[in-house]
Amino acid sequence: MSLEMKINLYELANKIVESARAVEIACRRGEPLCHEENIRIRIEELLKEYVWSKVGVPSPVLEYRVDVGTYAKHYGRIDSLYGLVLFEYKKPYPGLNVSSVRSNTIDKVVKEYIPGLLRDEQIQTLVGRIKDKGLVPYISAIITDGLSVIFIEYNVETKSYKVDPEIGCYDLNPHIVRRIIRTVLASWKRKLDAKLLSSEFGYASDIAKRAVRILYKKIENPRSSKTKKLFDEWIKLISQAYPVTSPSLREIAGYYGFTATEMDKVDGAKLFYAIQTYYSIILKLLAAEVASRFYDAALTSFIEELRRVADQPTQLLSYMSLLENGYVYSWYGIKNFLEGGMFSWYLDEWDEDVYEIIKNVIDRLSQFDVEFLTLNPSLARDMFKLLYEELIPREEIRKFLGFYTTPDWLAELILDELGIKYDEFINAEKQGKDPLDLKYLDPAAGTGTFLTLIIQRIGYYLIKRYSKNDMIDPEIAKKVLKKIVRNVVGFDIDTLAVLTARTNYLIALAATSLLEHKGGELIEIPIYSANSVITAEETRDKQLVTVNGRAEAVEVVKIDTTADTFFMPLRLLKDGMILELLSELRECIENKLPFSNPRVRDIVGKYGLTPYEVKVLEEELYNKLLKLERENLDRVWIPIIKSHIVPIMFKGQFDYVVGNPPWIPIRDIADVKYQSLVKSLAKDFYSLVVDEKLMSHIEMATLFFVRTMHLYLKDRGLIGFVMPKAIYSGDHHDRFRRSEVNVVSYKFIKLLDCEKV
Repeated sequence: MSLEMKINLYELANKIVESARAVEIACRRGEPLCHEENIRIRIEELLKEYVWSKVGVPSPVLEYRVDVGTYAKHYGRIDSLYGLVLFEYKKPYPGLNVSSVRSNTIDKVVKEYIPGLLRDEQIQTLVGRIKDKGLVPYISAIITDGLSVIFIEYNVETKSYKVDPEIGCYDLNPHIVRRIIRTVLASWKRKLDAKLLSSEFGYASDIAKRAVRILYKKIENPRSSKTKKLFDEWIKLISQAYPVTSPSLREIAGYYGFTATEMDKVDGAKLFYAIQTYYSIILKLLAAEVASRFYDAALTSFIEELRRVADQPTQLLSYMSLLENGYVYSWYGIKNFLEGGMFSWYLDEWDEDVYEIIKNVIDRLSQFDVEFLTLNPSLARDMFKLLYEELIPREEIRKFLGFYTTPDWLAELILDELGIKYDEFINAEKQGKDPLDLKYLDPAAGTGTFLTLIIQRIGYYLIKRYSKNDMIDPEIAKKVLKKIVRNVVGFDIDTLAVLTARTNYLIALAATSLLEHKGGELIEIPIYSANSVITAEETRDKQLVTVNGRAEAVEVVKIDTTADTFFMPLRLLKDGMILELLSELRECIENKLPFSNPRVRDIVGKYGLTPYEVKVLEEELYNKLLKLERENLDRVWIPIIKSHIVPIMFKGQFDYVVGNPPWIPIRDIADVKYQSLVKSLAKDFYSLVVDEKLMSHIEMATLFFVRTMHLYLKDRGLIGFVMPKAIYSGDHHDRFRRSEVNVVSYKFIKLLDCEKV
């Protein structure tokens, strides 16, 4: 990937300050260089060189003439105008830190320039177009002397001004330079919100109908065996969460432009897979763009990079392969955003039709301002929730599938009731505790609503507690970022939900100004594709292993996939070593190294395994994965194996468990084997019901509540879930209501009936 797109914000900020200092010295000496025109020229040159030329921002209109007269025509000149953003430049001496210079400049912008723009025909046309799209137009002003900056925002609807900061000025630094760039980008690109994204990419859009139809045909008649294997594995996983084999799914084909005749023949599961694949492409591109925009102290644009090669199918395929393999996210400091590529199969079916889908998505996304999402994470959540729900347009089918998202107000209510808020963070401090060390789990993360709201609340606490001029010291920010990605964790069995939640998590980190403080280190987004209820420990077994003629029984865990059945020594899980070992072995497998290779032997040797455990690892895991790699089928299976293991790594670690678990009745689980395991847990292990007749009524939500409390919550920890109303009165919830289940002890603190809220 080209590094031309990388924008070094530190270097840019230093160059601007350096230029301003030169003018400041000239002003103090009374030299000819002392003129605001020199500040304007130099800053505009630097912005063009470092930013605008790389992200495609058109050149500004310089010395833009506007009528600033109140009673008679009188013209003023705006230094630079980018769409609806004006720049006003001042000399650094006397600079904006002098109160009279500050107030006079603000008055000129507020009383003359912005009213003048509002009378301008071109600006009126631009404002009208924004209103026609149902958006609120803003006119922004950036006042700078090269050392200090003031932002002004005018809301055309409310006719109100906001001057930021209200007193004084911001020092020009990388954070403020990022804000300047963000403000300008927002002025000429479309703001990415729920309504616009839905109209551009939702089921009713032309691009969605064409993309889903093409992808469905590819799944129906795949060229690659990998496509079929990925689909089969997806079915296996998704059927544990949704009844995807139901004929009802066929009904949504009409919303995507299929004719009545075609609908009769549609395979609902394959259609759902095509829809999820389409949506995942949009998600992955958006997430890569957010990651690139907040690449430590630099700013890049992955989508702009893609646009440069979009007319070259082979080049675009190469870039999309890098995206699907996770390398793009690694470049931007995120090491686990994509693992396995459950929806990467379209690369193996690449042809002119698939190329056109990807190219069209990139072209449309490039028109939007992605950074706008980071200004208001709730808009991002709303956007992804709406698009996520639009995958299944009919509400009754969504209800049948249990395919719902949690509204912010409901998640906020639960967090408030649990005490996950600023006041309680301060109380924890007073008790000598660090509130940043509290650990949270959402075991059914969905689109990530609970987790991103928790991050926002931590961000608010940081601003109130540690900020100066709404900025947090970089070292504190880096420390907090590490704590958040260690302590705010989510699981979900739906691969697409995991992608959505990771995207929202990434946006929340960017919005709290933490993501840019990775300091060159890789971070892991701690939302994992995992089954919160059935873990690898439920599949433990023993294998008789012979080494040098001597046999010994080895405790193992068994992991079933559609590609193969894998076994691994149980001790690796118990000692918490397996994830690190798998990560190390993955590189060896990708390089097709045999188990006898010294590199592989050195890695395995670090873990203190017995010869019998080593043999299990070699024959039942490594060699099977190596075989899949040689068949070009491996990349997805290590992450799938990890998904069975991850929950064990987090047992008993959390102070809070929160979320909205699946409400699907256990009887509707499509995977018969999985349904049997779940029934056994509910009836035989926890005794949620004793009467077999009641078993058919019990929902997964109740088992989720008890199971996740048992597995993940610390002693005296708190749990808050959105639960079906049946828990109030249903006979099948009687033992749950009375806290008479086996194995785990708990008491209800509060039940909230939200029906009339």
